[in-house]
Amino acid sequence: MSRGENILTLWKDKRENIIFALIFLAGFFLYFKSLSAFFILDDYPSIVDNPVIKHFNVSAIWRHDPSRFLTNLSFAVNYALHGLQTPGWHGVNVLLHCAAAAAVFQTTNIILQTPKIKSLRNDGRRFAVSAAAALLFLVHPLQTQAVINVVQRSTLLASLFYFLSLKNYLQGRITDDRKYYVLSVMFAAFGMFSKPLTMTLPLMIIVSDIILFGAEKRSQLKSAITVVAVGILSVLVPAGFIGIERLGLFAGDGVRAISWGQRLLTESNIIFTYLRLLIFPVNQNIDYDYPMAQQFFEIPTIFSVLGLAALSAVTIGMCRRSPLLSLGTAWFLITLSPVVIFPFADLIFEHWAYLPSYGFFLCAVIIGETLFKNADLRKTILAVWVAVLVTLTWSRAALWQDPVALMQDTVKKSPQKARVHNNLGLILWEQGRTEEAKSSFQTAIQLDPGYVLANNNLASLFLKENKFSEARELLEKAIAKAPHYLDLYVNLGYAYEGMNNFPEAAGYFNFVI
Repeated sequence: MSRGENILTLWKDKRENIIFALIFLAGFFLYFKSLSAFFILDDYPSIVDNPVIKHFNVSAIWRHDPSRFLTNLSFAVNYALHGLQTPGWHGVNVLLHCAAAAAVFQTTNIILQTPKIKSLRNDGRRFAVSAAAALLFLVHPLQTQAVINVVQRSTLLASLFYFLSLKNYLQGRITDDRKYYVLSVMFAAFGMFSKPLTMTLPLMIIVSDIILFGAEKRSQLKSAITVVAVGILSVLVPAGFIGIERLGLFAGDGVRAISWGQRLLTESNIIFTYLRLLIFPVNQNIDYDYPMAQQFFEIPTIFSVLGLAALSAVTIGMCRRSPLLSLGTAWFLITLSPVVIFPFADLIFEHWAYLPSYGFFLCAVIIGETLFKNADLRKTILAVWVAVLVTLTWSRAALWQDPVALMQDTVKKSPQKARVHNNLGLILWEQGRTEEAKSSFQTAIQLDPGYVLANNNLASLFLKENKFSEARELLEKAIAKAPHYLDLYVNLGYAYEGMNNFPEAAGYFNFVI
């Protein structure tokens, strides 16, 4: 056997291990700059200011939020090993992202071995398609918020377990080996205790079975779905709904009140915003100021609704002719469905597209194979696309290194949103740039006079500067608009204390107690 033949044989024997190694090397190269990024935004209440993760007490971590138990447990391990030194925290997130990309490879590889697909893919093409889908998932810039924002480790963990659960289910259907069903339920449970986005997994398993197996092995269908779906649902109920209030499924104070119908119309537009970002990932934003849809017969809402109907029709209509396209569109729509159905406090975040993006990448690879028959041309197109995505991701990751620059970029893209000005003010204040922070808080209040957080933050800044009268005036106005917000009363007590009005100060402190 020649040296070339030996290399080829070694590649065939070890190629899955090689692709995994390349995924992890590429992932860490891609996100290397982000390892030094600071904690930001929701990282503070969930990590920096969260006493639960700083004392490795498993029962306390469970009581804090069962639906994110594994996520918070990983935070506790991170804190025990690294304190609040961010490279260790970001390193774990990058590791999980790489693991999710590896799981994408494995899941796609199994999908291409199912009865309705197996005849369409030889061994070499199966590997190429799986590797292409994993590579696109790994390097796309839309994934940056899920990877770099440490608190979104919940998204990374839940998505990883989602892929592994489906992969093992499909492997069980192919081999009729019970152990894969057990593993599927186990990974589903892990996902539900990471973040309840896995609530769509039972439906995704059923739809995948229908698309990928059809009439094949029908004798297994009832028992397989029963074993897995019942197991998953038994986990979904305690894990998903114990933490439902913390999940933010229902809009709270300071959130725009909109009707369910108006939200559905708006989310129809947002679904196509996600698609636009997947196809053309520019003008990314960590806090979108998304326009509310007002009625069905307006542009672009009517086109979004019709487009959504067309995607749904493709999912059903292509089930026999092109099951992979059908599966990809079904994945995208089903995994995005919770943000459409439930009235979350916000309308759009980029990390919400992390798991659904796989459906897009699967469709993109299959469409590329269909349109471009020449293998060298396909490789060239993929290489160019990946190079562009790597450049954009590298640039976006670098922006996260400077929290002020990141929030200034957000203010530039959402100038009329009070929250982004308030968040910029907090970062500036933390860096000692008090005058700039004050200006940001004042801008937030001008945009939304009833925005309690901005009022309280500006008052806190006044207290630090011993401007007690200004703080008192601001706090009294804020309390009139938000009498339930206890931090306002605490700061008002400090304002009166600074003005030597101790009886009034004591009254407000006692009220809070």
